[in-house]
Amino acid sequence: MPRRLTHEEIEHRLRSAGWYPGRDVTVESSELMESAAAQLLHHGYSVTPFPTAIDFLREFAFLDLESPGEPPQEHCVIEVRFVDAIRAEQIAELSELLEQPLFPVAFERMERGTAVMDPLGRVFYTHWSGYYYLGQERDEIFNSLLTGDQTDAEEFYV
Repeated sequence: MPRRLTHEEIEHRLRSAGWYPGRDVTVESSELMESAAAQLLHHGYSVTPFPTAIDFLREFAFLDLESPGEPPQEHCVIEVRFVDAIRAEQIAELSELLEQPLFPVAFERMERGTAVMDPLGRVFYTHWSGYYYLGQERDEIFNSLLTGDQTDAEEFYV
């Protein structure tokens, strides 16, 4: 089982990646969200960014976070620059299972998974091996993304 990161460790990783309290990249993240929504639509999944995803990306977009370990093994990037047909299909399927719209908010490089958020602020992870729940609170979300400590999303299916 992966070790859990403390609040201080998560805060340190966020700050090392360029985050600070009150960070606001609204203009840049708006372009990112428009691009992601257009790519999803191109692949058959229509979604408009909703307040929880907008707020998350406004604060955390474009951060490149290193995972724990020596040397760090992987990175999680808080953005989704491309959405291919497979990724869009996974997002659409999970959206249907949850009966909630989902918007991509992060990409994990090593495993090539995508973190998606629903309007309730819950974050899920789409991966070739299945769908996982990352959390709803900041530290829980980043701990899950950075350590791989994730819960199967089935308990959230409607």
